[in-house]
Amino acid sequence: MSGSDVAAIVVTIVAAVLVGALIMGLFALYRGLEILRETVTTLQRETIPLVEELRLNARRTRKEIDKVDDLLTAAESVTDTVDSASRLVQKTVANPVVKAMALGSGTRRAVRRLRTGSTDR
Repeated sequence: MSGSDVAAIVVTIVAAVLVGALIMGLFALYRGLEILRETVTTLQRETIPLVEELRLNARRTRKEIDKVDDLLTAAESVTDTVDSASRLVQKTVANPVVKAMALGSGTRRAVRRLRTGSTDR
């Protein structure tokens, strides 16, 4: 055997080892891809129903928020109506009540003056 034969054998052995390592690496990569596929499938199986439930809850929440908004609008309307009625009662009743109280006070003073006959205030 010559030196070139030995070199060819060494190169062949190194190439075979490298090919073996490459094949092992490819099998490891393939197994990793299989695990990844299983994980993605499991993730889809578990998350899709959760997302659907989340969407349903979001729709229900939106409806409830709309109801609360309607209630708040109605409450604001009632508050505005009560405020308006309160202002109307105040304008309607306050002035005559003040006048009646003033008349009563004046009448009381006049009666007191007539009884005592005094002119002081």
